[in-house]
Amino acid sequence: MDQRLTGLEQAVRELREDLAKTQSLAQTMQQGRPRPVRPSRSPAEIARAMAAKISAAQQTILDARTTEEQKLKAWTSLRDHENAWDDALVSQMTHIGLTSSDAATRADVWRQADGRSNHPALASALLQSLQADPEQRVREEAAETLVEYAGRQPSLLPTIQQLLANEQDEDCLLYTSDAAD
Repeated sequence: MDQRLTGLEQAVRELREDLAKTQSLAQTMQQGRPRPVRPSRSPAEIARAMAAKISAAQQTILDARTTEEQKLKAWTSLRDHENAWDDALVSQMTHIGLTSSDAATRADVWRQADGRSNHPALASALLQSLQADPEQRVREEAAETLVEYAGRQPSLLPTIQQLLANEQDEDCLLYTSDAAD
């Protein structure tokens, strides 16, 4: 827990520094003065900061004491980092996506699963959600994300085509027919 807090505190400090620099730059530009020269972080420092942010988000998802909302926020932060998801993270988030009592949370899990980071186990959870979730918006998000996975996993196409025969929601049909074409 301390390591996660330390990582989060570091991330907040960096964000505050970036905000101050941006505000200063905006003020300088409004006054018509040339841009000040500012020291930049080295690639190694940037890599360390990014690794700390990713690690803190991963720990948040795996921590049994964190809420679904906190896990979802961490999940969102990982979506643009290639290979940031492992089996344990995907298991935790697909469980939330399939079982949360809040439809908006279930839908957002699938929405955030459509990013640079991906995992093969997500496809089966997306299919399960598309087939069984009672909420239209959850099925729509699962369908939209499934289109991205079908591009990476062509073996999904026959299953998507079967779903097309049974789906009644027009938005789900639209998304899944895109994948099947």
